[in-house]
Amino acid sequence: MIKVGNNSAMGKSVNAIIYNLAFSPKIKYIDLKGVTSTDADTAEALYKLVNISGSVEFLNLDKSDVTIKLTEDFWKAVGQSKTLKYLNISTAGVAPTSNLIAKAVSMNCKKQGALKALVMENWFNNNSRWTAFQEHLKISEQDHEYWYGDRNTASKMVKEDVYNKVQYFGLEYFYVGGARSNFSGQSFRPKQILA
Repeated sequence: MIKVGNNSAMGKSVNAIIYNLAFSPKIKYIDLKGVTSTDADTAEALYKLVNISGSVEFLNLDKSDVTIKLTEDFWKAVGQSKTLKYLNISTAGVAPTSNLIAKAVSMNCKKQGALKALVMENWFNNNSRWTAFQEHLKISEQDHEYWYGDRNTASKMVKEDVYNKVQYFGLEYFYVGGARSNFSGQSFRPKQILA
């Protein structure tokens, strides 16, 4: 377990710590709650951590400014993670779109990953963002091929593989809310989000 959250002295030195933890076969719990002064290198280190680690189960990025810098590669890694069970990406500021997050949640379920709990406080400040999230939970075989296969093969896929989209959802706990949300303080169970 490592907890470096809410430590203003950490700054960008957290990058080296995260990167080196990716190679630890025993690290299961990483708490970066409230870490600020992060940059693209921090986001890259987190991508490598999730992609390489065969042990990380808990990743808390609550109110860390790195959440808005996470790349598509990070979300691809989440989508195929066999160990990550809990992810908190709550934000204190304005959140970007959640399309990649929804896709990662769906991919993780499709690929029989471990992700069971997701916390996204302050991401949904209006109904259109919520609707977009639900739409991006629907993925096609072409989406899967683009993320985990060959882009050339994906571009040549036939209509059924492109337009037949399925919504996968394996989360057992999904918390949204916050002062700016229409769903303030609500958690959703699978049946609720799939309805």
